[in-house]
Amino acid sequence: MTPPPEGTPAYVWLLAIIIPTVTTALAGVVVALLNRPVRRTLKIVAADAREARQQTANTHDTNLRDDLDAMRSDIGEVRRSTGVVRRELRGVRRDVGSLQEDVAEVREEQRSVRRRLDEHLDPNP
Repeated sequence: MTPPPEGTPAYVWLLAIIIPTVTTALAGVVVALLNRPVRRTLKIVAADAREARQQTANTHDTNLRDDLDAMRSDIGEVRRSTGVVRRELRGVRRDVGSLQEDVAEVREEQRSVRRRLDEHLDPNP
């Protein structure tokens, strides 16, 4: 230990050495106490990060982002195809409607012919 400068009381010299030492020790204790909740929080964050990594980690050779991009492209193609099918279905509905009208006309003509034939074959009802 360094001797105190001449004329300095020993207790002042001891205080000059003890106060910074105690202050440093107290600061270390305060930092340790403050780090405790931070460490707990970091452990929780680390656990969450591990769980997220596990859920998104690939078990195959392709990247998850690339897989999602490919799926998005496939979905777009399905939508386009569905649009084509819908348009074709509308056309089929129009055709069926037209055929129904034609069938109704043929039935009406058939009834008319049947009535005339019945009248012709049996003029006295």
